Order: sequence, then structure tokens, then C-alpha cells
Amino acid sequence: MFRIFYQKKAVRLPAIIALSILSLMFLTWELPSGSFQATTKIEILLQSSRVGLVSSTDRDVPPKRLIVFGDSWSDNGNSPIDPPSRPEQPHGAEEQGKHHDNFARSVTYPWNSTVLGPVVSNEVIKHAFQAFKATNGSNATLEQPLSSGPDLKAQVQQWLHSEKTQSRTDRAQTAEDSDATFIVWFSLWDIWYISSLELSVARSAVRNVLDALFQQLDLIADNWVHDLKIILPQAIDVTFLPLWHGTRTGPAGGDRWADDQRKAVLLVDQWNTELRRRARHWKKGELYVYDAHEWLLQQILSQELLSQRLAGGTATQAQDESWTDVRNGCMGIGSIEGKGKAVGRRAVRCQNPVDYLFW
Repeated sequence: MFRIFYQKKAVRLPAIIALSILSLMFLTWELPSGSFQATTKIEILLQSSRVGLVSSTDRDVPPKRLIVFGDSWSDNGNSPIDPPSRPEQPHGAEEQGKHHDNFARSVTYPWNSTVLGPVVSNEVIKHAFQAFKATNGSNATLEQPLSSGPDLKAQVQQWLHSEKTQSRTDRAQTAEDSDATFIVWFSLWDIWYISSLELSVARSAVRNVLDALFQQLDLIADNWVHDLKIILPQAIDVTFLPLWHGTRTGPAGGDRWADDQRKAVLLVDQWNTELRRRARHWKKGELYVYDAHEWLLQQILSQELLSQRLAGGTATQAQDESWTDVRNGCMGIGSIEGKGKAVGRRAVRCQNPVDYLFW
């Protein structure tokens, strides 16, 4: 499964911080079918000898419906607020997957540190910064980020509204909803901002964020009459991302002594540990926890190992399963021309994006 899923051409990290929705869709193909007898409420995807995992299933088609909540990791850019209206009569055979309802939202561009990327709960982040300032008084110099889009609570409300307003035939609705998969993928921006706070405040904020996350899972379950399947990717270590180096620990960054970096690593571990623990005790559906960080780490390590073998003359560039660049983003700065002269700057894509792990 690992080698099939992680073909180089099949997966992409949009923006510079995200995994492609294609990877999420592949996971739904690999979910256990109704005949699979799970021994626990949680299955850890991404094969490993350390845990008991799903090694194979009898499912060879995607789900009939995919419903996605999240941030830039999951946003495919198609109507992030209002999903496309459905035709009265579905196109194609009903046994094939058809509908991807996207409620995820990417961070706005141009990005700056005062703009809050999509998080689980805008209120939790706001209260965490308020708690930090209350503790540190006049020494608190951090700027509270401003919300730039719907958090998970808002996205779930948009989904509930769309469920009431979209038009489908009874047959199509039953066929799709009885074989639907939800994906809820947050954590990047939550940890990004929380890591700038005092560690005790940050740890409390992580717990509060996960409380808010599972409250929304409860709400989804309470409004879903069919068998519920939800994929919950774990947090990745945000300090691996080019944006972190550029704005935090790099020469132009504000984390000169890597204090935030150390906190971020601890918070990622806390997030993933608590996410798995809570998932094991959640009784309203099947949760599948996906180790996204392990995947990211494997991509970086495999490229580093390949580079060493190439330097030593023990490998050739024919190995197409490693990225050429796993450190920099496939982004550059170009000029906006007006009346024959540059009037501004804009982000531009690099020449060979297929070679970059990050966008």
C-alpha cells in the first residue's frame, strides 16, 4: 500500500504547506468495507510494524461521496464555501464515486503573521492569546492573529445548510450517503500560532482545540443517519515546512533561538497522542487516524538518502520515487507590470513543480 499510495506523480503538497486531496481520496479507497471486522474503533493508516494496521481490504472503488473539512491541506479550490449544486438526476453509474463536497478553506494570499489560517476554533485561539497576555501583562508583545475564514465549526454549519438545500433524487441520496466518507484535517495553523505562546498556555490550548474538534465530530454524527466513517490525519511537524524556516528560525525569522521550534515539536507530539487517545474512546462512528507526519518524514529521508548515494556514485537519477527538492517551496516572487513598469509583486510558480515536495 505504501508504495502504491506514495507514487511521486500521484501526490502533491499545495501551497507550501499542504498535502493534495488526491492522497485523501486514495485513503478512502483503502478504508475497510462493510465486511471488514475491525478489532478497535481506530485503525492507524500508514503501514508500520509498531502497530496493528489494515493491510488490505476488499474495496476497489472510491466512496460515492467525499465530504471534506479542513485548511489548505484539503482545499481543492472548488467552491470552498458553497459546494456545487447537484443535478436532479446523477450522471453516470451510481456504483461509481461522483461527489466531492469541499468545505475546506485555504489561507488567504498574501499571507502575513497577523492573518489567521483556518483552524479548528477561532475562539480557542483568541482565548489562548488572551490568556497569554493576562499571564505576561505588559511583557506580552505577541499580536493576536485575525481570523481569515471559517473554522471547523463554521464549515460544519455550511455543510448542514447545504444538506438541507441541495437537490438530489431519493435514490441518488441513499446510494451516496450510505457510502460516504468524511475527512477532517486541521492542526497546521492551530499549532503554528499556539507554538508562539508560553508552553503551559499552549498545552492547554491544544487540549481545548481537540475538545472543540470532537464537539464538531459529535455534531456531524448527530446529523448523519448512515454508518459514519471519518478520516482524521494527524499533525505534521510544522517546523519542517519552508514557511517556518522563512519566517521563524531562518535568518529573517523571529525565532532566533528556536524556542518556538522546540515548543512546536512538543505540541505536535501532544496533539497526535491525544488525538489517538480520544479517537479510541469515541463511540459515534469509525475513525481512521492517518499518520501524515510519518509520510512527510519518509519523503524527506528518502530524498536525503538518494542524494548521498548519488554523491557516492552508488545510485542513478533514474529512481523517480524521490523528490528533487524537499526543503524549498515551489514558489517565487514576480513583478506585476503596469504601464511599462513594475507596480507590485506577486507569487509565481517555479519552473518544474513536479520536482518539489512543497509548493
